Amino acid sequence: MLSIARLIASNDRTWGVYSRMGAVFAARVLAARKDVLVTRLLDRLGPTYSVQQGLFGGMAYPSPTSHGSALVPKLLGTYELELAPVIAGWRDRAFPVIVDVGCAEGYYAVGLARMFPGAVVHAFDSAAEARSMCLATSEANGVASRMRMHGECGQADLLAIDLGSGGLVVSDCEGFEGELFDIEVARHMARCHAIIEVHDHPHDDAPRMKKLFAAFSGTHDLRIVHSVDDLQKARFYRSTCVSDDDLLERE
Repeated sequence: MLSIARLIASNDRTWGVYSRMGAVFAARVLAARKDVLVTRLLDRLGPTYSVQQGLFGGMAYPSPTSHGSALVPKLLGTYELELAPVIAGWRDRAFPVIVDVGCAEGYYAVGLARMFPGAVVHAFDSAAEARSMCLATSEANGVASRMRMHGECGQADLLAIDLGSGGLVVSDCEGFEGELFDIEVARHMARCHAIIEVHDHPHDDAPRMKKLFAAFSGTHDLRIVHSVDDLQKARFYRSTCVSDDDLLERE
């Protein structure tokens, strides 16, 4: 675990290159070898790849790729670290069903399936490639029998899932959350816990955050968790897990 952090946290410029490369960084790094340190990080993890720490520590990735977001924070266990205390607080709950809207390659769908072994997981994504990757990740982690793969998620799809006994809904649907979660859906989710990523824009006529608060205020206790940029999380990882003496020499 420390060797992984050394490679990425010891060089802010390296992390900056990785951040700018964004969601497709893995393919570019592995194909063109444009960034030596990140390539070495992935080489050290191979031929098997797994999350190194955190809530989903030990979760296997069948290949060094992710869909729609960067891979390295996921392998480090720092991806969306600000949500870790929220999810950890639910660890003792026996969720019968989990819904992941915008599952990508399965970081949350499979990670939560491992954390809650009694849950059936409904994973939605409009991209066929993402669904294929999520299924492969679920197979690599032995949870495929509890995974239900779906395409694009609409209100009717959520309403068709039996959530009456409670469950967990996780959503990252790139701006569609304002249309997906209305009062009817919120009432259907009344016994569920939920994490909904909001892609709001300050100049919208009807910001999504206001719509979601209006929809869920009658059924849920609401809390805003502000996002933290990847560079700040990398520095946090270094300060808590790696001493200066442990860092690799810069090239």
